[in-house]
Amino acid sequence: MPTFSGQTTIQDVAAAYPGALEGRTYLVTGATNGLDVPRAGTVVITGRSEQKLAKTLEDVKSTASSKTTVKPLLLDLESEDSVRRAAEQITSGTLGIPKIDVLVNNAGILGVPYKKVGGYESQFYCNHLSHFLFTHLILSHIASPGRIINVSSIGHRYTKVRFDDINFKDGEDYDKFHGYGQSKAANILFSIGLTKRFSKTKGIQSYSLHPGLIITGIMDHLDMVAEGIKNEETGTYWNEVPITYDQGTATYLYAALAPELNEKGGAYLDECKIADTTYPMTEEDADRLWNLSNSAFCTSF
Repeated sequence: MPTFSGQTTIQDVAAAYPGALEGRTYLVTGATNGLDVPRAGTVVITGRSEQKLAKTLEDVKSTASSKTTVKPLLLDLESEDSVRRAAEQITSGTLGIPKIDVLVNNAGILGVPYKKVGGYESQFYCNHLSHFLFTHLILSHIASPGRIINVSSIGHRYTKVRFDDINFKDGEDYDKFHGYGQSKAANILFSIGLTKRFSKTKGIQSYSLHPGLIITGIMDHLDMVAEGIKNEETGTYWNEVPITYDQGTATYLYAALAPELNEKGGAYLDECKIADTTYPMTEEDADRLWNLSNSAFCTSF
């Protein structure tokens, strides 16, 4: 079994599993903010801006092999209509994707001012609820066996899912990083719930992960120094040294490819290995989140 670390790159992971990338279809949400994506097989990248999608498409094609097919898909997680339209592009066959081997629910927002989307605090809605709906709508196109990766963060340490007060008393008790933490805790619980429901019936395993501290477009709106995030003297963020995009996407690819993760669905990953969460993530809470998420869209996922 390969040995990895926090310095492992996406290229290292690909080399450790030769040939595993080929012949698969990957769908990565939010791939327009600097995230690296697989350069083999068929890759579907989503974004909410046609302009950013076009640029990302060009960047990926310029470094991918001639055998790689890259397809763009418009998806705005702040809009239920957009989520449904994107899913329809897949399930109707319009996008020309018969199956998805690996779904990476990566897109999201971080540390934004309080507002509601669809009746819920925006980070919880965009980072969890919209991905819940999108996954539900395209589940018939997830391969069996297949993998669903929910990108969480060490930021889940800020708070558990506040089941009794998801909306922070309509903003009165809102802290933007606690809002982010709640959504990232939800990502972990979502993987537990997916694995419980579909690992045996459809052969789908789901994992959540912390990619490491990567400085991407998700942070562009933050005043890093003024908010005490960045130390200009040390160059650290939240007292950590940032890693490169290639290092930050290594755990994504590990979650997608590693055969040693078979039958270990629901696991939380960090630095290309199974890791502990800051606090216990229970199946009871995963079920509670699942029911809440179904209620948000009147679905029966």
